[in-house]
Amino acid sequence: MDAAEALKHQVLDIVKRSGPVLPAQISKETGRDTFFAGAVLSDLVRERKVFFSHAKIGGSSVYYAAGQEARLQVLFSYLPMKEKEAYTLLQKHQLLRDTELEPSIRVALRNLKDFAVPVTLTAGNNELFWKWHLTSDDEAEQVLKQNYLAAPVASSSVVQTALPGQERKRVAVHEDVLYQNVKQYLQQRRIEVVKEESVKRNKDVELIVKIPSEAGMLVYYLIAKNKKKVSDADLMMAYSKAHAKKMPLFFLMTGELAKKTQQNLQQDLKGIVVQSLQNFINK
Repeated sequence: MDAAEALKHQVLDIVKRSGPVLPAQISKETGRDTFFAGAVLSDLVRERKVFFSHAKIGGSSVYYAAGQEARLQVLFSYLPMKEKEAYTLLQKHQLLRDTELEPSIRVALRNLKDFAVPVTLTAGNNELFWKWHLTSDDEAEQVLKQNYLAAPVASSSVVQTALPGQERKRVAVHEDVLYQNVKQYLQQRRIEVVKEESVKRNKDVELIVKIPSEAGMLVYYLIAKNKKKVSDADLMMAYSKAHAKKMPLFFLMTGELAKKTQQNLQQDLKGIVVQSLQNFINK
């Protein structure tokens, strides 16, 4: 093991032992400067061995390992006042209906990415709810069934997968126009497909991809949707799936964003990459 790998293992051990931690804490324990510690943490994030918070302490995210999500409560003191209010409300009720909340709380929940997980009720109009990050999907579904017409819920972390030892069945993938358009789009941009998560013929495609950048290869959860008008609910559902995978969202669409969704993307859904597939649609 070379020196760089040894340092990476040391940093990972510190995070697993003491996380959530700040880069300054890593710097102190390793004897390296903060910039160098941050670079090592970034490598671990790209490898999905370590995760970082959206909320910050003194301008810096904290870094943590899987299973340490409950410890993120240390961020509470550093949240803006309205986000503290939303945090307390969500922690108390575990599940909140977006349309029943005052506008300032709705905005705060969209900014509370470490603690508020969007969940969509699929009966009738797709309706948005917010789940406390430590509430299980089963618990959230039970509340929805008891209080909201016993409708099925599309959970934030439920992704269609094959059973162990079975291959996911797809019908005539080669005839799937959306799938082929997505692959063409990725090839032209030298975006690497790491894993196919779900393919619904000519409806939607979900992939884990690596996108080249000046900082190296960035891992995204890509969702492509074949729909004329993409709504808030569509984007929030996609975001929730990426959030459950602890990846940023790359969203491709064959149509266009609804006007209200365009506004919300600029105001409340920052950080989501949204691109059009219109130039790749086969005639």
